[in-house]
Amino acid sequence: MIFFKKLILPVLLSVVALSAVADGTLLIKVHYQGEQYDVVSVKRIPQTFNSFQSSSEASDDVMFRFSDNLDTTLAEGRVKNPRQVRPVLLDGLNVDQDHTHENQNASEGVFMLRYPYKEGLRFLQLMDVKQDNTPSFRSAPAVKIDLDSYLKGSNNP
Repeated sequence: MIFFKKLILPVLLSVVALSAVADGTLLIKVHYQGEQYDVVSVKRIPQTFNSFQSSSEASDDVMFRFSDNLDTTLAEGRVKNPRQVRPVLLDGLNVDQDHTHENQNASEGVFMLRYPYKEGLRFLQLMDVKQDNTPSFRSAPAVKIDLDSYLKGSNNP
């Protein structure tokens, strides 16, 4: 019994705690055009993966925030600016060869957010980061994207 209390019980409790933290992973496809973001699709997969996040902070990052029905922040993070197309991606495009090693701005495109799903997660907000490294909502008023309608409409676990 002592063995159970000292070794097995803590292991079981930690497994239960980990499963309560994340229940699968959200894959969110976001379309941007100019300064507007729109969610194209949301899929919840049963496997739990780490989020795609930027490991370093840049002044042109895009910040994201997940919240619940009461606007309580459940998770937030940042991703590299999807508008910045890196030189390796320019191969084969009709670009002046003198400028192939410069970052190019794409006015329209798609990027993916991957984040562990947490119970109660409902809304997504996307924000620019200002030069002073503070969040700035892209549109006024800030748009909350309701992920619930995407999640209920698909065959998610």
